[in-house]
Amino acid sequence: MHQILKNIRILRKIKGYSQDYIAKKMGITQSSYARFENQGVKIDYNIMEMVAKVLEIDVCKVVNY
Repeated sequence: MHQILKNIRILRKIKGYSQDYIAKKMGITQSSYARFENQGVKIDYNIMEMVAKVLEIDVCKVVNY
């Protein structure tokens, strides 16, 4: 799970998106988003799918990047 969260951070930065931008697109607060990206809080498939959608990539890329 830790590697997936690292992948999310890397892919977000490649896209040039802030945590706040992703959070707003997902309908959550920036602090909620930062909690799982930065602190390694477990996320479920639905959250990964939402992040992938905002990043405009496939969920498999998030997992296997």
